[in-house]
Amino acid sequence: MIHITTTHIWFILTLFCLILEMGNPGLFYFLSIALGSFMAFIASLYNFNIAEQCAICLTGSLGMLFLLLTYVKKSQKNKTSKLYQSNMYQLIGKTIEITEVTSEVSGYGKVNGETWPVKSQSDKSLTVGMLAIITGVQGCHLQVNSLTNDSLPNN
Repeated sequence: MIHITTTHIWFILTLFCLILEMGNPGLFYFLSIALGSFMAFIASLYNFNIAEQCAICLTGSLGMLFLLLTYVKKSQKNKTSKLYQSNMYQLIGKTIEITEVTSEVSGYGKVNGETWPVKSQSDKSLTVGMLAIITGVQGCHLQVNSLTNDSLPNN
């Protein structure tokens, strides 16, 4: 007959929560519960009673959830820096040449050899051949402001 102790239960709960976390990445709820139950597993090895093990699991899970969410928020803040910009967000600040005009304030432009839909943010209408600076992204359109010859950036 198999004798199951609280040590076994905490270990199984830890593994189960880790498997659930792999199926739901990015939420960290199951990971924090897995870490809390692992702490209770360690406590059961030192013969803590079941009430203390449950308290350790609960406080450990809540503490780990707080720490993980704090870490994720800090890492998300860092991703807004230029180091982490990707896709069309890395184009902000670059110069684009307008290649086609579809209305007074929208058209297409070419930057880095790629054609992008653009929308003007200023009152100036777009004209073919005009240079503009990319100031933002709205959906899949690059937001641009027209440039004068004396304000061209060096990129």
